[in-house]
Amino acid sequence: MAKEAVSDDLYCYNVVQSNQALEVNNALTSAKWDSNPDIKLGMVAYYGVPLNLPNGENFGTFCILDDHEREFAQKVKDLIDLLRKSIEISLSLVHEFEEISLEKDKLSLEIEELDQFHSLTNLPTQFNANEYYSSKAHENLLILFIRNVQAYEIRDNLGLFDAQRFTKVFYSKVKSILPEGAALYYISNSEMILVHDVEQAELLEVTAQDLANAVQQVFAEPIQMNNKNIILPTGIGCALSYKNKFSFAEVLDMATVACTQGTKSGKHFHIFNPEQQKKHRRHYEITQQFAYAFEHNEFYLNYQPIISGSDNQVVGCEALVRWKNEKLGMVFPDEFIPLSEKSGAILQLGDWILDEALSSLKRWQQEEDNKNFYISINISSNQLAQEDFSDQIIKKIRAFCVNPTCILLEFTETAFLGHGPLVLKHCQKLAEAGIRMALDDFGTGFPSLSHLHDFPINVVKIDKSFILNLDKSERSNQLVKGILSLGKLLDLTIVAEGVENQDVCEQLQHLRCDYMQGYYWNRPMLQQDFEIQYLPSVKQNNIEK
Repeated sequence: MAKEAVSDDLYCYNVVQSNQALEVNNALTSAKWDSNPDIKLGMVAYYGVPLNLPNGENFGTFCILDDHEREFAQKVKDLIDLLRKSIEISLSLVHEFEEISLEKDKLSLEIEELDQFHSLTNLPTQFNANEYYSSKAHENLLILFIRNVQAYEIRDNLGLFDAQRFTKVFYSKVKSILPEGAALYYISNSEMILVHDVEQAELLEVTAQDLANAVQQVFAEPIQMNNKNIILPTGIGCALSYKNKFSFAEVLDMATVACTQGTKSGKHFHIFNPEQQKKHRRHYEITQQFAYAFEHNEFYLNYQPIISGSDNQVVGCEALVRWKNEKLGMVFPDEFIPLSEKSGAILQLGDWILDEALSSLKRWQQEEDNKNFYISINISSNQLAQEDFSDQIIKKIRAFCVNPTCILLEFTETAFLGHGPLVLKHCQKLAEAGIRMALDDFGTGFPSLSHLHDFPINVVKIDKSFILNLDKSERSNQLVKGILSLGKLLDLTIVAEGVENQDVCEQLQHLRCDYMQGYYWNRPMLQQDFEIQYLPSVKQNNIEK
């Protein structure tokens, strides 16, 4: 657009033309300015400075005017100049921001182009795979997730340069056996996905198996590189999508999970199924709720009585954690305990269980009748793997002022795996402090006799799988007899778990089992219910208060 013509008699025009400040104290007495059209508008005195764009081009002025003669003070001029600089700096920032935005848009386009193809293999990437999958709406598709399961070892042995060459070979071999209509996409230097549409839904699984066999066959022969024969073991996971039932993100996740699960179980090829998806999603939801559960006190303890085999008296109880989640409802221990161990949440949960159980024991032992009443607490192998575990346990017991001999810590035989010396150190410290220890689920884990010999174990708990069939299976009967005899020889206390009827109870009493536990007496109960039924003195004491 053309600039509007202005008179050279105007103050601002002169400032723009000269690109310098202009001061007029009284235009009426100035031969240069007495014919200035601005005088008619009352602009007698003037001080103005030029305004420039970031590129140096002048685009206007910033000025001050008066309708009578005026000598502009230096402070006023300095203020005008300061405001000019402020405006020009602001314009410069706006200009730079626009320049950066334009450059960012340009780079984004370049990156998007790069994202579509991998430079080393020249294969389309996951970005293209998503678009391709979406374009195949209402078709039956199979997705193979192919992984080089020894990628890191190969890279370390070959070095970076040769590893890159190897990556090209890895992909070219799969390219060579692609059937018509199938597409291969780059995921990483050790992973790719193969997408193939199959007209007949009933042939999806068979086609997937055939493709997986072809991939395995092409990698059956060693790859020669630098005079080395390199074997390339691959894991293949498969997801099937009937009529585009799932999104690309979902099928990719399913195929990835199938590959991982297959590799863990020793299978080279594994097809994901809906049950696995349901289980996978359930585990994810449970894990995501741990933080909420701790924050909102959703965990609580139940207590199951432990009965003396000699006189049927309640001598103690086992503290068992339970969880009712606002979103998921009741979550059973066999679900959330393994997941808490896997996620690391078991450390916080185990700490909470100890505090709650010791608090209950302290409350009960305030009554003289319950001075010898003991509580059994389950300990995770993750807890035992902590360097300060035994110190923290002893510290807690002292803080709660409870009798350490009335505390039984239970752990399974898997706790000894991988941390044997550390666990032994913990056990020795705990034993010195008077705390008793039990080997839980005895007979179901790894070799047990060495643990009984090497560790200061006081109690053995016979796994309920042996007890449930005690009255029906002679084999179970003989196994239990053997464990009881071993216990007597090693001066161990034996507890039988899973007693559910009178016949089994009487058999165990006949075999002189020390203690028993199970649904025959009661399921795990809330603390208040447990106290009412088994510790009436505690309840009476509370009523009096």
